[in-house]
Amino acid sequence: MRLPAIYVNPMTQVVLVGITCFATVGMFSAVSNLGAGGTQDVSLSDTSNGVLYGFFAVIGLIAGGINNCELLSFFARHLALPSCAGERVAKQPVKHFNHGARAGDIFSKALGELRSSPNLLSSPSTRRIPDAVHVVNLRAIGEMIELLQDLETDTNRVPSVLGPKLTLFIGTLGYALYVGALWCFQTQGTRWFLIFAGAILGITAALLWSAQGSIMMSYPLEKDKGKAFGIFWAIFQFGSFIGAVIALAININSGGLSAVSTSTYIAFLVIIFVGIASAFLVLPPNRVIRSDGTLVKLQAHSSVKEELLGMLALLKDWRMLALLPMFFASNYFYAYQGSVNATVFDAPTRALNATLEGAGAIIGALMIGFGVLDANYMARRTRGYVGLGVVTVIIIIVWAVGLSWQVTFQRDYLLKHNNKPINYHDDNYAGKGALFFFYYFGDACYQALAYWIMSALTNDPFKLARYAGLYKAIQSAGGAGSFGMDAVLTPLLNEHLASWIMMLVSFPLAFLVIRTIKETNYEDEEMVFVDEEQKKEVLAGHEIDVHHEEVTDEKASAHESA
Repeated sequence: MRLPAIYVNPMTQVVLVGITCFATVGMFSAVSNLGAGGTQDVSLSDTSNGVLYGFFAVIGLIAGGINNCELLSFFARHLALPSCAGERVAKQPVKHFNHGARAGDIFSKALGELRSSPNLLSSPSTRRIPDAVHVVNLRAIGEMIELLQDLETDTNRVPSVLGPKLTLFIGTLGYALYVGALWCFQTQGTRWFLIFAGAILGITAALLWSAQGSIMMSYPLEKDKGKAFGIFWAIFQFGSFIGAVIALAININSGGLSAVSTSTYIAFLVIIFVGIASAFLVLPPNRVIRSDGTLVKLQAHSSVKEELLGMLALLKDWRMLALLPMFFASNYFYAYQGSVNATVFDAPTRALNATLEGAGAIIGALMIGFGVLDANYMARRTRGYVGLGVVTVIIIIVWAVGLSWQVTFQRDYLLKHNNKPINYHDDNYAGKGALFFFYYFGDACYQALAYWIMSALTNDPFKLARYAGLYKAIQSAGGAGSFGMDAVLTPLLNEHLASWIMMLVSFPLAFLVIRTIKETNYEDEEMVFVDEEQKKEVLAGHEIDVHHEEVTDEKASAHESA
């Protein structure tokens, strides 16, 4: 099927990923505000989030490799078991055919052989059943290995790589499970299931965010990478914003969230399932054409060996090591801010604060992305310096104001105020509501800078998938630590200072990395230009035979003006 030209545009793909995350991650954040995600049991919420971030940190280290690797052909090479005749399955060239139907035929044949062995299946001795299954499995496996090898030679029809599409799809599944667990906790009190769902979500979320980071950082032109973050983050955070507005409306109407209906959770789950399906709209890098006529990447996948070597090189790169404090600090403050919200404010005001947080994140992402990081009247490195300066000033001012308030209370706020939490009608609320807005305004700017720095180091989607995986792994390790710190009721002032100091420490190290940013990477990296005929082939879904061009200064300039 021929794809419309706008569909293979990088920004279209960024928007599609934003929609996927809006409907999954955004709804997960939104439904967490409806009472079961922490407002009823902060300790359980801290535990489940700690488990989530712990698994996220571990899987994040390899998530980029999983996104990039040529999995089907890897299995076909390494799982080529002997067939029943004792011969290895030979790889034969095949014509296009319906692989799904063939796989179904293989398993139908295997099932038929089992059914044709009634003596084995009806025997009271269960020892013979595994023998029957083993014999049939050898035949089925032999044919399935041949099928895998055929798939490797038929890459126009079936990809041999997880890639962004399948990685996003698998990554979204954990969010449906976690929201279902929140629902079960609220209705049935199933604490264990929420913790289990947190572990599964930690695994799947690492895959989603690795694919998301690769697409957002590698698909656009260099001059548009700040805008890409702003667009993605605004769409993604709009999901949280909508959920917070719903929570606020329920709170104002009923005075609390204790009676959230089944239909409300069903509505959120329906949206999440739409997001899961939307993952299949995303294109791989060898199908995306930038406005300057270049493919994002000629290859659709890399090998396992290339990924292992790439990960080793990543861990040896001093620039990535210098950015680790920024990665670690980027989610550390969420536990602190959530505890302050739960400790000081009543339910309607907590929902209002969540609404302000969503608005702050949206506005902050668009402002820093469009107004600073992609301000093309400045040189690229200068934009990095200015962006770092803007983010530093925002973090210092906002967190200094937060500190001036934090020194006036601790976790026993309600005991010292006659169990009267702050309500948004109170005279002393306005400044505190603004503080939550700017906390997340600053968060969006901080994360935008981190993503922009990574994306300025390379345009290679495989490298950027590894960068994104490392970023989310270290970020999640920080999140796990912060929720663990909060779970043992660490004084809020200590949590505030820990969060703030880590961000301040990260800025000088980020400055050193920004100093290494070049005006463009087009001169150093392999670029693939496609003419009009080749573009038609890409739009039609066909592989193309192109040559790699050396990028001259003139072509690099053309990239920037495209």
